[in-house]
Amino acid sequence: SGDIIYALDSRNRDKAALVSMPATRNGANNPTILHASSKADVSGAMIHPDTREPQAAKAEYLRQEWTTLDPGIKKDFDALASLDKGDFNITSRTADDRIWTVSYVQDAGPVRYWIWNRDTQEGTFLFTHRSDLEQYDLAEMKPIEIKTRDGLTMPCYLTLPRDAKGPVPMVLLVHGGPWARDGWGYNPMHQWLADRGYAVLSPNFRGSTGFGKSYLNAGNREWYAAMQDDLVDATNWAIENKIAVPDKIAIMGGSYGGYATLAGLTRDPELYAAGVDIVGPSHVATLLNTIPPYWEPMKKMFESRVGSLEEPEFLDQISPLTHVDQISRPLMIVQGANDPRVKISESDQIVAAMDSRDLPVTYLVYPDEGHGMSRPENMMAFNAITEEFLAKHLGG
Repeated sequence: SGDIIYALDSRNRDKAALVSMPATRNGANNPTILHASSKADVSGAMIHPDTREPQAAKAEYLRQEWTTLDPGIKKDFDALASLDKGDFNITSRTADDRIWTVSYVQDAGPVRYWIWNRDTQEGTFLFTHRSDLEQYDLAEMKPIEIKTRDGLTMPCYLTLPRDAKGPVPMVLLVHGGPWARDGWGYNPMHQWLADRGYAVLSPNFRGSTGFGKSYLNAGNREWYAAMQDDLVDATNWAIENKIAVPDKIAIMGGSYGGYATLAGLTRDPELYAAGVDIVGPSHVATLLNTIPPYWEPMKKMFESRVGSLEEPEFLDQISPLTHVDQISRPLMIVQGANDPRVKISESDQIVAAMDSRDLPVTYLVYPDEGHGMSRPENMMAFNAITEEFLAKHLGG
């Protein structure tokens, strides 16, 4: 009718909710909450194709959860929840709304597509999006919660080798951003590492997105501090729960995850047996001094969430380059020569600092890559070298 606006709204709230509001000049000041989650931001909605009204809302804490708002589709959603394994989404609908196409995201296989007949309440399987994956016995990804030392709850994802019996070597795989998150589903790095005999643990440390403002803001000015404590707490959880062999744990990640790898080897040098830093910044000041022009609007956010160039001593304190003398475990650094975000100078300077102190470091530079690897041949080369590096130092 044009007189109602539907929106995701986190004003005056910790977590984003699905709301409606009058489509008037001051209507946004009077939202009505249609759905909210106590654990995660509402991240999307299913919209009726004709009336444009929300029929269901989804939030992702450990896994995606749908809540129906329209009683007319509840029977369909209840049936779809058990039609196949995984988390489902409605990808398209016929004009008369009698037939839906549905996708199921899995952790141990490709995305599966179905036709759903609403009249007969029956599904017809169509295809998977990567049939080559069907031939493999892949590992299950388990969503878990880990408590931090100060009482926060970290949503995390654990993948174990299919034949794991007792503790095994482990890779702590740290996501980039850091204002992003890991989620449940097929993860090629988890599958690759688990196939090579490693447990893989991905923690959504404080500062990760999707879990509300307080969890996000708990990471403000906590680089090298509480954010790193969370990674240590996740590592210790894996040791205490007999998942990881204590002296065979590597830390690995890209971008912020690369920074966290360098932080782990300098701040907690005895905890990790090795580290793999992929396009990670080594000093926050030099990172801020070399940001690309399209990041300029985000500079204020960096200053409030990380630190300001007007605080050189603080930036030294939270930068691994300043603490390079503490590195005592094998380190591999991977860099794209054309990276516009984390310039090659970030990796060059820590490699030079290690070389000047006779600290061993393996340094890979890809001349035709940017912020991470995109070319398949480079990904395969990176995987092969990383496999050998991890096997040497963890025994996988």
